[in-house]
Order: sequence, then structure tokens, then C-alpha cells
Amino acid sequence: MKINKPSAPLNINPNACDGCGVCIDICPAQVFEMVELSKEEINELSFFGRLKVRIKGNVKSQVVHPESCIECGKCVSACHERAISLHRLKQSA
Repeated sequence: MKINKPSAPLNINPNACDGCGVCIDICPAQVFEMVELSKEEINELSFFGRLKVRIKGNVKSQVVHPESCIECGKCVSACHERAISLHRLKQSA
């Protein structure tokens, strides 16, 4: 499973994400992509995480372009599983 760099503003809890893709649709900076998980990655998930991924076809959303994040928070608000956390790195003026 791809681990976000510590400096990445976004983190997706892989056990909470159900792979619905709402974050992909709402993100204006195209930070997310849906990726298919390997058998090893699936086995690393909790019971409920494995259950969610099997229902959605072994895919989950992942942060693939963290440098593009504009820290708008739309993904955090849209995620019904509360799987996304935003750690603001940019200073407000």
C-alpha cells in the first residue's frame, strides 16, 4: 500500500476508505486516483477494511499527486466514511 510522505497534506485511512471515488470526483487538483490493491495489500487491512474493498472490487482511492493538493478540504467534507484527513502545510496570508 502506498504510504504518503510525511510532508503530504492528505492522508487516507485505508481501513476506512470504501472506494466510492467521491474524493476523485470532487478534487479540483486531481490529487487522487482509484487503484487496484494487491492480495498482500488487502491482507494488511483490518477485517472491515477487507470487507469494504471486496464489495467495491478490490479498489481504493489513493493520494498519487500530493504536491498538487491546494488544501481546499473538499475531499474531507465529501468523504462519507471520514477516511481522509488534511494536515494544512501552507500558511494562510
